[in-house]
Parts: sequence; C-alpha cells; structure tokens
Amino acid sequence: MTSLKSPNLDDRRFDDLVAEAVRQIRQSCPEWNDLSPGDPGVVLLEVFAHMTETLIQRLNRLPEKAYIEFLRLIGVKLQPPAAAVTTLKFSLTRPQTYPVEIRRGVRVTCKRLDKDVEPPVFSVAQTVTIPAGATETEVLAYHCDLIEAERVGQGTGLPGQWVTVNKPPLISPSGDNRDLLVAVEILGEQSDIPDNAIKYQDKTFGIWREVDDFSQSNANDCVYTVDRAIGQIQFAPALNALSAPGGVEDRQTVLAAVPPLGAEIRVWYRCGGGRSGNVQAETLTVLKDNIPGISVINSEPAIGGCSAETLENALLRGPQQLHSLRRAVTARDFELLAIGSSGAVSRAKAFTKAAIWQYAQPGTVGILLVPELALKAGQEHLADFQYLHRLESDAVLTQIRDALNQRRPLGTECEVNWVRYKPMHIKARVIVNPEEDTNEVRQRVIAALYRTICPQSLDPAVEHWPFGQALKSWDIYKIIGAEPGVLSVEQLRLIAEHVPDKNVLALTADQFQEQTWYVSSDSTLFRSLDDGKGWEKINDFPDEKITLIRSYADFPGCNPSNIGLVAVATKAAGDDALMRLYFSRDCGESWKQGPALQFQINDMAWLERDSGPTLLIAAETGLYQLKIAADAVPEQVLVDAQNPKMGFDTLAVSLESNQGSIVAVSATHKGVFFSAQAGESHSFKAIGLTKELIKTLAIQKRGPHSYLWAGVAAIGDEPGQGCFCWRITGSGENPEGWRHFGQGWEAGACIALAFKKSRVFAASRNRGVLSLDIDKEDPSWTTPDVNCGLPLRDISRLQPVLQIDTSVHSDILMAAGEQGVFKSDDAGQTFQRSSMHEFSEQLSLPKNWLFCSGTHEIDVISDNETESY
Repeated sequence: MTSLKSPNLDDRRFDDLVAEAVRQIRQSCPEWNDLSPGDPGVVLLEVFAHMTETLIQRLNRLPEKAYIEFLRLIGVKLQPPAAAVTTLKFSLTRPQTYPVEIRRGVRVTCKRLDKDVEPPVFSVAQTVTIPAGATETEVLAYHCDLIEAERVGQGTGLPGQWVTVNKPPLISPSGDNRDLLVAVEILGEQSDIPDNAIKYQDKTFGIWREVDDFSQSNANDCVYTVDRAIGQIQFAPALNALSAPGGVEDRQTVLAAVPPLGAEIRVWYRCGGGRSGNVQAETLTVLKDNIPGISVINSEPAIGGCSAETLENALLRGPQQLHSLRRAVTARDFELLAIGSSGAVSRAKAFTKAAIWQYAQPGTVGILLVPELALKAGQEHLADFQYLHRLESDAVLTQIRDALNQRRPLGTECEVNWVRYKPMHIKARVIVNPEEDTNEVRQRVIAALYRTICPQSLDPAVEHWPFGQALKSWDIYKIIGAEPGVLSVEQLRLIAEHVPDKNVLALTADQFQEQTWYVSSDSTLFRSLDDGKGWEKINDFPDEKITLIRSYADFPGCNPSNIGLVAVATKAAGDDALMRLYFSRDCGESWKQGPALQFQINDMAWLERDSGPTLLIAAETGLYQLKIAADAVPEQVLVDAQNPKMGFDTLAVSLESNQGSIVAVSATHKGVFFSAQAGESHSFKAIGLTKELIKTLAIQKRGPHSYLWAGVAAIGDEPGQGCFCWRITGSGENPEGWRHFGQGWEAGACIALAFKKSRVFAASRNRGVLSLDIDKEDPSWTTPDVNCGLPLRDISRLQPVLQIDTSVHSDILMAAGEQGVFKSDDAGQTFQRSSMHEFSEQLSLPKNWLFCSGTHEIDVISDNETESY
C-alpha cells in the first residue's frame, strides 16, 4: 500500500519541453536542419520553453493554494506574535508629599547596544500611583505599543462587514482584557445603553465581545471575530434561512448583531511583541516618556515573547487543529492548546492524574508547562535551576487554565502547573587524540551536554529530553563519543545535586502511594517515588528546620478524599519555642501554611474525626488537636483533668474501623495514657510504665489484633531496656499488663519503632536498627553487625538512627540519621546508602519531571598524558 501523494499536474521540465519542440520541428518542418543553440529560431524556442516551464511551476502550486484555502475555510489562522511581560519597579529619588502617578502607556526601553537594532519598548499595562510618603511601586508592562481609540471605519448596517487596524499584527491574548477592545458608537435612535458602554470625544460607544466563530451566537449578540496576524476584524455574516421541507428561502438571517449604518468603529489594541522582548533582568532602565524624579528597572527577566507563526508551521498545524474539532479531548489536544495559548510556553505534557497519583480524582487532567527559555542556541548553559524558576509566571498559568477550561469536555477538570526539575551534572574524564586541542574538545563536550540535557532544546537537530526519562550512562557515552577526537570516557559519574545526605530528622513512608517516601534534611523536604533509588527536592522552608513528617494513615474504611495528606512540622531557626505546621493534600506537590505555635511539638499523628481529618499533637504544654481547615487553631485535649498542663513526649494512633480510633500518649515519668474513644477529652486512662522514660510509642497490627509498643530511653551509654508491649483490647483493660522485651538489648535508647509482619524494628542510639521476631518461642533482639552498612561512630558502635519506617507495599526498611538515608531489603541485616549524590549507571527521574543541568565537570586529557595518571 502506498501513501497518498499529490501528483504534479504537469511534470515536464525545460529540457523536456525543448526536446519535445525539436521532435515536432523534425516531423513537421524537415527543411529546418540547423537546430544548433545559436540559431535564432532555437533561441525563440528556448524562450518559449522557459516561459512554459514557469507556467507549469505556477500551475503545480495549485494544490498548495487549495490546501491553504481549505485550512482558512475551517478557521486556521496564523498565530500572531506574543508580547513579553515583566514587572517594572518605578522608584522616586526621595518621598514626595503628594501621590505620583505613572499613567498607563508609559514607555520603558533598554540602552541601545547596536546602532542598527532598535531596543524593545515596553508599555505600562495600567495606571498606578506612588502614594505620598512612599518611594516605589510595581506594575506589569508588555513589549508592545498601545494604540488608543483608532478609528477603523463606520458601520454599513449590512452583514459581513470587516475592518482592518492600521498597525497589525495585534499581540496574542495575554490574559489582560485590554489587549483588544472593539467599540461601536451607540447612535441616538438606540434606546438601550449597555452596561459596558464608554465615553470617547462626547460619543458613547458599546464594547463588543470577541468570539472564535458565530456558531453559538444569536441575532442580539454584539460579537466579532478577529485575525490578529493581519489585524482584520470581522462582524457577523448572514445566511439564507431554511424552509420547512429542507429547501432554502430567499430571506436572510444575520448570525449576530452588525454595526448600525453610520456608527463609528474604534479600536483600542496592543501591537508589536516578538522574541526580542525577552530581555534579561535589570535591563529596562530607560524611560522614553520622561517623568521627573523617577527611575525604573525590571528586577526579573521579561518572558513570553514569541515571534509570529510562519506559514510553513501553520500548514503543519492545520490538520491537528482539524482533528481536535476546537475541543481538548486527547492529551495531544491539551498540549497543543496550552502551547498555543501563550508565547511563554515552549513545551507541555498532559496526563491523567489518576493514572499516577492515588489521591487524584477521576476525570482530572494534569498539564505541565515548560517555559520558553528566551535564549539562543549555544546559551543552554544559562538555563539552570534558578533561571528556570524565574521564568515561571502565575499570570501565564491563569491564562492557559482559562483557555483550557473553555475547551475541556464536560466533567473534566484541568490542573495547570509548571513542570518540576531535578538539577544534576556530569563528572567524567575524557581521553582524546594527541592532535586534539583539549580545551576546545572540553568546550564542545560541555556544550553538547548542555544542549541535550535541557528542558527545551534550542538546537532543531537535537530532540527535547523526554518527560520522566531516566538518564543512563549510555546516554552520556553517546553524547561525548559523538565528538571528533574522543577516544574513551573514564570515571563517569551522574551527579544529583540535591539529596538528603545529612541531618535527616524525619522520615515516613506514604501508605497509599506505592514506592513513595518523605524525608527531611535541615530546611529541605525530599520525596522518593521509587523506594529510595532517587530523591527529589519538593519544597524548602527557609530559616526553618523540619522536625516531623506525617502522612495520612491507611486503615479499613478510610476516607478516600484524605489520601495524599501530609503534615510537616518545622522549628524556626534561633527560636526553639516557635514552630510552624504545613499541610499538603497532594503528596507534597503543593503546600499551605498552618498556624504558628508558641510551644514545642514533640510528636504528631493523623486522626479521623466526624468533621474530617485532624492532626493530634503531643506538645510540651499538653495534647492538642488541629482541624485541617482555614484559620483553624489547636484545641487542647484534656488527658488528666488534675494536671491540665502536663506535657507529652510521644503519641500513637490506630485508626480502627470496627472499634473506633485508639490513641495512646506518654508523659515524662507519668507513664502511658490510653483512650479507646478516639482521643476525646476525659477519655484517657493511665495504663502504667510510670517509672519508665518512654522515648517512642507505636501500634502494631497483627491480623485482627493490635499491640501498643513503647520504646524506653536510656541515659548516656547505658545498655537500655528495649521495649514494652501492651495488647489492645479496645476498652483499655488488659489483664496481661505490659510485656517486657529486653532480651538481647544492649543498644542504649530505643528511638523509633516500625513493623513488618511478625518483626519489630527498633532504631537505637548505639547499635543501629535491631529486630525482634515475636512469633518465636523466646524472642530476643537481633543486633546488626558493625559492618551492616550503617555509618559507624567508632570501632564498635554505630551512629544513632533517628528515624525508621517500613513500606506497606514492599519489604523495604528505611533508616535515617545525621549522615543521610539508608535502605534495607533483607529485614535490616544489611543496609545500602540511599541518599547518594553520585551514580555510575543511571540517574532516576520521576514521571513528568525534567532534568536541568548544573555545572558539568569534564576533565579532558590527551592520550599521551594518560600514562602519568
């Protein structure tokens, strides 16, 4: 089977035409025997052949013309240029006693660097004022010219009228309703004055509304369509009405309102735009409209400038627009619409959120955007982590979200966000031929790495790096090996720049999202989506230290709407008494700040109330509960009415479906208190261990039974006592009392507990992670070998393990401490470092993330120098 191919209407060329004419001469005029190139008759023949070939060439362009006309017929238009946008800061040299106004349309530009190139001019989008006594104000500005009240014609009163502005092209819609304003004069005989009427030169004008087409309009709608690329504004045409039997009557029906006869038509619009407006920060400093005593600067780069679409690109885009039928249905539809809605976006990725995230509601489509880099080919090294984030604009998100909401299917929700990046770089030694200049090779290799490992490829010959595709050593070998003169690549390392490799105080596994873990490193929160093979920085809390992380617990009958809940507690730097809470409902994708608390949070856990998810907080001043709602404040839960200010060190919650939630808390030298009534005030009873200093509480599930475990602290290098266990009956009554598990324990304090089937894992101060199999007849703690892989404190002791957790989806056990995160898949016998910077084979990447390059470390040496290494 062959593909459809449009044939040439006439495929004859110049030589074919000359040869055909010669044959005709020999047949019809044999006496003409001099057919040499110099013969005057042959010259005329060749002129005729040339003219005929030109006509054939023009004739063969008929399919292209028809193709273009068909695309125009279905509404395909050239996309106009997009205007770059930035925030300008206007400053006074000194405060004034009166307000200083910066009017809409004030122009700002750059210093001229090239006498042959005009610098871009930005226009202030709206009028702002520097109040009396203040020195500065900020306002958005666009790379465009503002055209005010241009008279483009008069109404004819007839359908199908069109007018054209004087300075096309108009810029693409920027989300500001002042990009284009079409106003038609309201004549005296018109009785109804619309609400959006405006006055200009003592005349009243009604503002008309832009639509994509007139198919959804009625006869009273004041609407128009516009082709921004050519500046043409089209008013409604008329159709012949259909008769009852299906024929066509002579009576015409106008599809919408038309400008009345003699009414002025005026247009306010923005023209200009283009890629030249993507200027760097602190370059817009020249006022073209002088305002005494005022200076101006752009603290952030201007983004979003994009050149007008070429005809060639429109011909390729046309069939895609035809297939989408002006609706976003497939992933490709959403992506094309997102890219076409703003010049600030270079790439887009659409996906079904429920296919990736357990918390996602069915019918939710996620769209991730990559900003237009505003760089030239060869400048990819400038696109680092900070630069990319400076290009992210909330206004662009709103603009694209609005465009998608107009096209999405009914019942579908759109979530539009900027894509996340994983910063990394390459470290390698490259061996080259002795004849090569090592410095030039190094520059070429580094340029190739930046060109390939970049969110947006600026070289048409290099494809964009795919979303979510891991980086393998083979990829780097191919990139470097493609450079001329390279003989080999040695000591290759793929380096992740952000990993939780120190001061990890908090760690937890997500019980719903498979292979997902959260850990802290000082002020930074990390997440792994592949059981610790790789970690990604998902948030940072400046000037704070993360002390606790708690994800929503899995239990029978849990509320699916609470899946994805994560809480983080932080301690303010330099103020141990000031703590803050942060909450996420989407596995850490976004965060909202909770209340600031003037007390120390020692522990916290999720609790399910009738009113919704609640965070239970064990603090130095008591036990509190906090609802996850706006402006919620902690409410104290009374554990002991005789001692309302008693502080608590740790707590444990079991979310039961058949007997209600169970809560246990411990207080220093006061023992353990137990509630079988979901931790309600006055529902706690003391259940012992008053002489023990309890470091941690945890609840173990074994089939239909639950057990409360208490880990005991130890002072200094004391061997410690291990743990105690209490079988939960639901009423708090347990004739067996506390069962002590201390055999084989010489590890000092028990800091944290975790469970997997019949095994209990305990994080200790001196001996790493100990394990206990409670199904054995005489259970005894198993101490790991000093060479188990956990970091050593000295020759016989391991570093303290500050936190542990197990996965409900696999056999993974994670341990965390001052030197990072460690992973075990053999029940704690051996551990491997999980928070590594360097990888030799593969650097993982979450689905829908992208890499961004840091500073690559490439050492290039000549082959004749390798013997000295």
